[in-house]
Amino acid sequence: KTLKYLNLKGNHFSQGTHLIEGISKNPSLIYLNLNSCSISTPACLTLSSSISNGWGIISLDLSNNKIGSLGVSTLLTTLSGNSTVTTLNLSSNNFDSSIGPSLKKLILSNRVLNSLDLSKNRLSDTIAVIFSETLPSNDSLTDLNLATTWITDAGAVSMAKSIVRNTSLLRLNLKDNFLSTLVGFELLDILQSNHTLLWIDLSSNQVDTFAIDAVNSLCKRNRILLKERK
Repeated sequence: KTLKYLNLKGNHFSQGTHLIEGISKNPSLIYLNLNSCSISTPACLTLSSSISNGWGIISLDLSNNKIGSLGVSTLLTTLSGNSTVTTLNLSSNNFDSSIGPSLKKLILSNRVLNSLDLSKNRLSDTIAVIFSETLPSNDSLTDLNLATTWITDAGAVSMAKSIVRNTSLLRLNLKDNFLSTLVGFELLDILQSNHTLLWIDLSSNQVDTFAIDAVNSLCKRNRILLKERK
């Protein structure tokens, strides 16, 4: 009854849901790591049901599993009305851009989620556009990981324009996407007027090295401004 922190990373569980049902009956649990545990869609649906019924989990790591688009969509829809989960890691879970409507609902409605990792999934610019539409009205998300999500120049530029109107996002990871040589300078021009973004990763793209250095300098400027404000 007093267990708060549970890390089961790297264990292989059966396709059933009994284990998840048992874990989610613990009312005190606030941190759960199920990274690389062969968690499937039914297990994720069970987690979603528990959360919708008031389970007070705060940090949830489901990375490197087999959840798929249906399970992730259901979880995101559930979390759109949640007031406890602040950290969610869904990296490498074999889902695609069909999660878009659920993701949009989450970003527009949720006011507590501050860290979201969707990396290593085939999302494309469709998801980047959703963030560009929702980030200006979101004031809770501070850390967003979109590494290896098939985003191109158009998606990155669209997001950058929305980040200018966002004052909460501090960290953005766009590593290992399909960004071209020239887009770095365009991103730099757009982000000049943003004074809150503290870190952005454009590595493992084709972005010009000088552009990456300039963007990093911009983020350094913002860190200095933050320190001065404090």
